[in-house]
Amino acid sequence: SRIDLFGQNISLQENAKIIAPSAEVVIRAKQDPGARNPPLYDLSKPYAERNHSHIDFAAGSLIDVSGGKDTKLAMENNVLEVQLLSELADNVLMRQSTLRGKKFRFDIRKSTNIADISKAIAKIEGTVGERTAAGGRITVISDGEIVQRSGSLMNVSGGAVSYLDGYVNTTKLTADGTLFDLSTASANKLYGGLINFANSRRNFEKGYTVGKDGGTVQLSAPVMVLQGEFKGETIQGLYQREVGAKNRALGSKFSLGGSLYDYARASVEGASSSQLSANETPDVAKINAGYQGNIVFSEAGDAGLRLKDEALDSDNNPQHALLAKRLVLNSASLQQAGFSRVTAITAGDLEVSAPLVLAAGGEVDLGAYGNLDFKSGISMPGGSVTAKSISNLSLAPGLAFDLGGQWVNDSKTAKPVRDAAGNPLADVVIKGGKISLSSPKVEIADGVRLDVSAGAWLDAQGKLKKADGGSISLNALYVPEKAPDYSYLHLGSNLSLSGFSFAKGAGLSLRGNGISIGGAPGIATELGKQDTVHLSENFFQQGGFSSFTID
Repeated sequence: SRIDLFGQNISLQENAKIIAPSAEVVIRAKQDPGARNPPLYDLSKPYAERNHSHIDFAAGSLIDVSGGKDTKLAMENNVLEVQLLSELADNVLMRQSTLRGKKFRFDIRKSTNIADISKAIAKIEGTVGERTAAGGRITVISDGEIVQRSGSLMNVSGGAVSYLDGYVNTTKLTADGTLFDLSTASANKLYGGLINFANSRRNFEKGYTVGKDGGTVQLSAPVMVLQGEFKGETIQGLYQREVGAKNRALGSKFSLGGSLYDYARASVEGASSSQLSANETPDVAKINAGYQGNIVFSEAGDAGLRLKDEALDSDNNPQHALLAKRLVLNSASLQQAGFSRVTAITAGDLEVSAPLVLAAGGEVDLGAYGNLDFKSGISMPGGSVTAKSISNLSLAPGLAFDLGGQWVNDSKTAKPVRDAAGNPLADVVIKGGKISLSSPKVEIADGVRLDVSAGAWLDAQGKLKKADGGSISLNALYVPEKAPDYSYLHLGSNLSLSGFSFAKGAGLSLRGNGISIGGAPGIATELGKQDTVHLSENFFQQGGFSSFTID
């Protein structure tokens, strides 16, 4: 379902509630609904001359589109009976065998090589509870201001579906006196027949929970005062440990900024650093970024600057003027609220002054038309960090981006944390993460550590699973309108770049003006270029990387 609120001034008053499981709620404030290009909000002008679009969430207001958690299904719902005709694998052994036209019972959670049953699975009609278990989407866009007051809440948490104890009784194939399960049977074997056993202990399965995807909060306005709460928790069930697997519940997303005038793009894509371009006028940059002030990820947030019941008065109240020009977010609260995907773009500056620690496999995408400064690092096993500035991007001395995969040992001797039934609980995230930093001026200070190495997983049966390393890209953007030496990449001393793996090592890409390889530092200067990065001959034997792009 979808709920739309449209107007110039929109207010969710005290104790106002919108509760719609797994729904989409869109709140859009425009000064003139008929205007194709409404007047751009300009904080430097008196309030009377600004765009008056305003959205206000009072203390006690609630928008809840979280997924439901009460749906219970029979275990037998995982079994689908299909009569196999054209669905059989496209080879003579299958199409002309005695299996053709027979009815088979498949476990829809597992793949099979003997037939394509995807169309049959697609026709399964889920219950209302199943369809409303995922978290929904809240999109709030104003051409002027968004004020979310303390005590208000937006909830996009994912729900879950529970399967009760029951039987997963699938068809078995026979060949040469041996039984083959449909999930492991080869399509290149001649089978003599099929058997459907009665329910028994051998096909009994204990009940379990399946977590569903978290939702998205998308907020964009030139001025945003966000002092309320957000919630984006997700549940991972017993069979959803592996990060990146298709059945893994997707983490909730918290998105700030995004195009004000291209509503369709902003409401679907949300904020993305890819939307920023160096070839835009200041006004177009403000429209594309949505938010105009500075964004700071800090330890405490704006704890000392609180709006209560009063109107935002940036003309006459110095504290309100500061709130209108700067959005301070508590880094830790995003993790505590359950969000594992965070995006933010601004026409101003962006600073990460407190560590961002998100769940395994998370995503961080930050963009700024002004400066983008990392004064603290990011920890997110197997995650992805994308950061783009149109001015300058810097990493402070000694900080770390820890995005490497982990070593997971489910063997008894390792004594992993287990549930009451003895099942290991730790997330399995072994693939290396991704780091992409781009700006005309990229400055990596001394002692910085970037890690996208892979881990490995030893399961309870003693099988070792390996993964590839991730990727690191440090890109000094070329700006045609500027002098040739305007763009540069600077790498500090004692820099640690890691992309190790027992499978395929990570990829490393360095792009900048004046990169030299081998020989004595300064050779690029002799050739008439600014020598900002010199790579020694042994650079390519360090860090475990398997591929390099140097430009």
